[in-house]
Amino acid sequence: MSRNRYISIIEAMGNNLYVDNQVFISPDNIYCLPFIINDCNDFEDLLITPFLVIGDPVLVYELYYLEFCIGIEDIESSYFVMNDVVDLNSVGFQMLRKQRAIIATGDFQFLKNALIEYFNIMKDLNLDSERNSNHLLLNANVHFQMY
Repeated sequence: MSRNRYISIIEAMGNNLYVDNQVFISPDNIYCLPFIINDCNDFEDLLITPFLVIGDPVLVYELYYLEFCIGIEDIESSYFVMNDVVDLNSVGFQMLRKQRAIIATGDFQFLKNALIEYFNIMKDLNLDSERNSNHLLLNANVHFQMY
């Protein structure tokens, strides 16, 4: 199953938001990704970007510093740990310094574990400072896009 195929499967699930020909994937749907890729024997590089999204009026706030990148390479699986770009004091933010997972070709267990770890951290982040940065974001929910 190709990257476009599993992205299409997740984007077609219910509870996603559609804004200006873009799909913002609900957390419940994107958390299925580690289990969908079980059938994928040709996994490709992937970028997961979280957003705070609220509708009526639609407002989208990209959380670029919480992105997670997966690269498939012919080397040992590992994390590429980023330097602190923003103040990452909480435990969750410290874990998100692992913003890139380098996956050895065929190492699906490391891939699955990396995704599960990232999504578990994202579940635990409250993002209060981001929501409080603009009164329109107070009730915004986290959604994701995959590229």
